[in-house]
Amino acid sequence: MGTGVCVRETKPLMEARPSESAPRDRSPALAVLFALVVATVSVLYLLPSNVHISVYAFIDRHVGLKVGLVAISNLVHLSSFALLGLLAVAAFPARYLPPAGLAVFAVLIEGLQEFVPHRSGNLEDLRMNLAGLAAGLALAMALRAIRRTP
Repeated sequence: MGTGVCVRETKPLMEARPSESAPRDRSPALAVLFALVVATVSVLYLLPSNVHISVYAFIDRHVGLKVGLVAISNLVHLSSFALLGLLAVAAFPARYLPPAGLAVFAVLIEGLQEFVPHRSGNLEDLRMNLAGLAAGLALAMALRAIRRTP
C-alpha cells in the first residue's frame, strides 16, 4: 500500500477570456458621464426659447457656421442624442433598455416643452432627436464589432 498523494488537475472556474454572453464590467465613470449628459440635455432643452435663440445666434455669428438657426438647432439635436446613444451602449450592459429609454426621453423632452414659456414641442426636433439616437447607436455597434474582430 502506497502512501502517494493523488494529484488531480482541475480547470479554473472562469476562463481567462471574457465570454460573449456574459456582460463585461462597465466603467462607473461612463455611467456618471451618461447621467451628466442626460441632465445637461434636459436642462438645455427645457430652457425658454429666448435662451436658445441667443445661443444659436452666438454660434452662428462667432463659430462661423453661417448656416442659420434651424440648421444649428438640428445639428444640436442630432449630436446630443447621438452622444447619448453612444454613451448608453458604452455605459450599460443591457441591450434594449437604454435605447428604448432614450427614445421615450426624446418624446418626453419634446412633450415637456409644451409647458415651458415660449416653447412648444416640435415634430422636426423629435425627428432629429431620434435620428441622432439611431446614429449614435449605430456608431456604438460598429465600434463594438470592430473591437471584437481579431
